[in-house]
Amino acid sequence: MIDIAKSLRGLALKQGAQYPRPLPGELQPFYCYPLDCGHSILILPAAFRDRRPVEDWLVPAPVKTVLERGWETVDGVPCVEVEYSAELGLVVPPGNEEW
Repeated sequence: MIDIAKSLRGLALKQGAQYPRPLPGELQPFYCYPLDCGHSILILPAAFRDRRPVEDWLVPAPVKTVLERGWETVDGVPCVEVEYSAELGLVVPPGNEEW
C-alpha cells in the first residue's frame, strides 16, 4: 500500500477531507487533499511509467483531471496521461482544481 503522506514529501494535507461525490473504488485509496492543490488523486504521470520505485514519481492531480483523462494501473497505482514540466510540475487544465 502506498503511504500518501510520505509520497507527497511533506506537503500539508487537510485531514478528514472527502470528495463530495463518490469516487471509483480503485481511486479511493489515492484520494488526498493537499492544502495547495485541493481535491486530488495521487497519480503516476504516464511520462514516468517506467521509473521505479513508483512511489518516488507520484504527484497529486485534480480529481477532475483524472476522471476526464482516465487511467491505467501501473504497479498498483493510477497512471494518467498528463502534461508534466520539470520546471512547473503537473500542468493542470483550467477549471479542474476543486477546493
